[in-house]
Amino acid sequence: KAWDYSWAELTEEQRDAATLLGWSKATWDGDREKVVEDQVDDVAAVQDPLDGVPDSAPLEDEANDDKAWDYSWAELTEEQRDAATLLGWSKATWDGDREKVVEDQVDDVAAVQ
Repeated sequence: KAWDYSWAELTEEQRDAATLLGWSKATWDGDREKVVEDQVDDVAAVQDPLDGVPDSAPLEDEANDDKAWDYSWAELTEEQRDAATLLGWSKATWDGDREKVVEDQVDDVAAVQ
């Protein structure tokens, strides 16, 4: 997964994807684990997954003013989901569905054997 690497180790395509999602060199190389933990905590705190979802696309007109990790997978634009996928996230990992992440990892290991 791209988050295992420093900004300098990312490909240009990965850096562009990370930038689209709101990261910079400083934030990427800073405390990435804390950012992901905060994202998971924020998602876990949401009772209704549609509660607070804006009626319009959340980030289309706002460029990088907002950080994509403030939004659920469903709220991301297609371009943002593609960028997140390129960096190694899936719907389950982005939204913090740990049970689904473990299931996917087990399936991946089983497929290799």
